[in-house]
Amino acid sequence: GSVEIERFRIFNPPILVDDPNGTIIREWTDDITGQLKQRKLREDPIEAIRQVVSHNAKIVGKDNNKIIIGKIGNTTSTFYPDPEVETTSVDGRTRRSTAGESWASITAGDGTVSTDTGTELYVYLRTNTTSNQWDLSDKGHFLFDSSSIPDTDTISSATFSLYHNGTRNDAFTLSINVYSTNPASNTSIVSGDHDTVGTTAFSTAKAQSTLTSTIYYDWALNASGIANISKTSVSKFGFSYVNMQEGPEPTWASAAENYWGHYYADQAGTTNDPKLVVVHSEAAAATGEEYQIIFGE
Repeated sequence: GSVEIERFRIFNPPILVDDPNGTIIREWTDDITGQLKQRKLREDPIEAIRQVVSHNAKIVGKDNNKIIIGKIGNTTSTFYPDPEVETTSVDGRTRRSTAGESWASITAGDGTVSTDTGTELYVYLRTNTTSNQWDLSDKGHFLFDSSSIPDTDTISSATFSLYHNGTRNDAFTLSINVYSTNPASNTSIVSGDHDTVGTTAFSTAKAQSTLTSTIYYDWALNASGIANISKTSVSKFGFSYVNMQEGPEPTWASAAENYWGHYYADQAGTTNDPKLVVVHSEAAAATGEEYQIIFGE
């Protein structure tokens, strides 16, 4: 754009990158298939930050004007949830699992199980073989400690991003979107948080059938989503199927399921963690180029 000076801040930045020859090995059991999965990584903070900045450059818009010497631009802050053990923020999944119930019950009911230590989790919707009976729904909860944004700053844009790693499109035509959530704790997710996911869309929904690549997918937040960002505490976002939060009931089919998988922060230190990128105007004038990277404990 026309800006000469901009500021980039990354909180809890990743230090691990994928490497087929890497000596850091992460293993976990797939939450749905039960398969053992493995990921090989290497520690490379420079490459990790390079990948973060590369992705951010794609989602932070520029106006393509001539540079004005001395013009001070925005601050772009990137936030990640804490991995286990959490100190200020958390991410996780809640699930309602029953023997079968109506659409009204599966959408309004409380959760039955939860996890905040999973490495890859899903939004999920499933039926059983009894007509018009639904037996499972999963929702995501993502919290970001955004208290470092100055109270006097104006937020001009924000983007919520998840790295996709697996999907199944069965009998339903579903879209996914970002909403509010209100877990009882900022550092843990419990089953009772399931029904705290809101009904106001924070972005433009994305059709699951179009989200098939193993990449970051980005939800640009609308005015309601931006208003949900806290400058003093933790910003809380839910992630769910549109039909689950806003309706209507999908056309039922026997023993059908849809899910969309993504990495969580307990793939600790990697470049594929959930993130919130916030662009805001600085309250104080900058004096030169500044790149600030803040490592968590």
